[in-house]
Amino acid sequence: MPFFALTKGMTVRCSAKEFIPELNFETGEVCLVAHTERAPRKTETLVFLYQDRFQSVLLATCKVEVYAMQCMRLKLQTGAPESIVSLQLRSAAKRTVEFFSSNPKLVCPPGAQRTERLIQVIQPNEMETVSMAVKVALADSKQTHAKARVQCVDLATRELVYAWLFDIEVDKPLIQRAYQVTVAAGRHTPFIFAYVNPLGEAVTLEFVSSKPALMEVRRERQFFESRESKTVELFLPPQAKAGAAEEAILYVNDEHGKVSESLLFKILVTNA
Repeated sequence: MPFFALTKGMTVRCSAKEFIPELNFETGEVCLVAHTERAPRKTETLVFLYQDRFQSVLLATCKVEVYAMQCMRLKLQTGAPESIVSLQLRSAAKRTVEFFSSNPKLVCPPGAQRTERLIQVIQPNEMETVSMAVKVALADSKQTHAKARVQCVDLATRELVYAWLFDIEVDKPLIQRAYQVTVAAGRHTPFIFAYVNPLGEAVTLEFVSSKPALMEVRRERQFFESRESKTVELFLPPQAKAGAAEEAILYVNDEHGKVSESLLFKILVTNA
């Protein structure tokens, strides 16, 4: 909680005994530690900042609301097909709700609904189930965890009805093939390679770059006939520093999890 420049002698108090406040004079922040209720209950408190230890001069007051979230812990491999997770919630009243993800690239509605709004009517006192897809495509191969929040909001009242925290342990991708691409510094560089559908059936494949700013896929979704070979076109924006070496991964998947490949691209930047 950033305020203003904290000085020695200031004190802080909370109206709720569940909260323990502390002042961090180095960062200028008021830190709160609290024991939360069970999800999706809300805990709130008033925070009072005083100028001195006698609490004679009140400098600031703010209200803090803490929403407890149900934690969903998963272990997934980077670049693997999306995993479907079922979320359950119940409401005492009938509501029309919408679900929001803090990181749609990590957690989103499944399959073709990925770019659509997820709105659902909740009947009173009935357990409702909503499906969400989780798919990991990290730019940093050293990253071992990824997190996202999913919030369920009443469209009429804008009230937060429920919230989930996705805590995902990430395994490194299994690299099937590697390519080396040489680019001239300061120049746009296209790169085209052939990809063969490994299945004996028609399929729509999705090609996703781990670093779109470094390596962009011109056409992310392509339809392949059985064992058909097609070209995949990549675009590499101008790189400023000659001699640099970068890496990006191209994840190849289909909607049903029958295809899951990770292709490594080593990008070498030379003088123009």
